[in-house]
Amino acid sequence: MLQALQHDLGLRATLGLAAPDPLPTLHGWVVDTSVEFDGEMVDGFRIVSREVIEVALRDELHYLKVLDKQGANEVATLYPEGFSASAFARIIEQSEVWKEL
Repeated sequence: MLQALQHDLGLRATLGLAAPDPLPTLHGWVVDTSVEFDGEMVDGFRIVSREVIEVALRDELHYLKVLDKQGANEVATLYPEGFSASAFARIIEQSEVWKEL
């Protein structure tokens, strides 16, 4: 895949990457249907559960908190500066979904 991104000018054009631009940072994860191994590594790839991906993409951290421990006016967000692909990748890479639970 990396070679295609580096050398296939048609692919780069389709993705909106100009030929002289450096490649963006690539992130690869093993997405699992279980939360049991979240955050562990296998062959250099972080294991992340499908649920964590969904919570992070939807910014629904409140669904993972215990109901009686949530403040009535508490608005938890994973993206205080707004959603971006780099913020999403950071949240997954640093297991931020689980940090306050």
